[in-house]
Amino acid sequence: KSARIAVETAATAVKENDFSSESLARYDKRVWSELGPELGVGRKMQKILQIGPLQDLVLRKAKKNPSVREALRAMFVGDVSRRALAGPMFYLKLLFK
Repeated sequence: KSARIAVETAATAVKENDFSSESLARYDKRVWSELGPELGVGRKMQKILQIGPLQDLVLRKAKKNPSVREALRAMFVGDVSRRALAGPMFYLKLLFK
């Protein structure tokens, strides 16, 4: 989706013959407008998984428990709603499965 936005932004810049930073800033605005919520959830997940002991715990659980593996898979492919990923209960359930 971000590639499509980039192409559309570039096409508009060519059409208008305007390659100024203000013109090209349309890309950032659209990306954050259209993808911001998803990017925010992804960033939260990255921060959580940077905690070494927590990362180790989750990976150990995933190795032993198919439902934890499935929950992790669903998180990364987008089968879990952003609302669920934003709340702590999803992670608590994941850890205590």
